[in-house]
Amino acid sequence: MAITPMERGLDVLAALRISPRRGALVLADRLRGVLYVMVEPGTGDVLPGVRVLSSRSELLMPATYSDSTAVADLISYPRSGEPPALIPADRLAQGLRGLPAGAPEEAPVS
Repeated sequence: MAITPMERGLDVLAALRISPRRGALVLADRLRGVLYVMVEPGTGDVLPGVRVLSSRSELLMPATYSDSTAVADLISYPRSGEPPALIPADRLAQGLRGLPAGAPEEAPVS
């Protein structure tokens, strides 16, 4: 799921207590202000400020935390040798529905 503004997605992840240590794949595109959160294919909801990517979508991302740049930053990365933990799309959507746009930013999840 592509969430804009990025801060809204970060606020929801923090509110849901989804830690970067969980091993999910979360990418911050700081240039465009978009947060990409990987969910189970075919489970994303269409919500204001959320775009569900198709199976043909491609994202360029840093290979590791150390490869992150000011433009693209891995906020959460799968553990070595393990597939990424996918964030439940329904839980993420519930959080997005309950968080008003422009809500104050909470503690960062990175």
